[in-house]
Amino acid sequence: MSCCGKKPAPSAFITARNKISTFVANYRERLEICGNCTDLKRFHSIVPLGTPATKGDRCGKCNCYVIAKAALTNQKCPNEKW
Repeated sequence: MSCCGKKPAPSAFITARNKISTFVANYRERLEICGNCTDLKRFHSIVPLGTPATKGDRCGKCNCYVIAKAALTNQKCPNEKW
């Protein structure tokens, strides 16, 4: 309890940390999904299927850079995987 008898509000830092943690988890999940997609155009051809998408990898359907599109929460996968 605080000095006025009210329960203190959650810290803005805790709220921000939770939002960032959720964003990072979703971002990593999207990169893993894209890494398993057969439509993915790898920048380096030696990287095996199943490895999360990396810098320079492009989507074979929409031709966008996967790491940029996966970071934008308002974007969707053209194959409807995320």
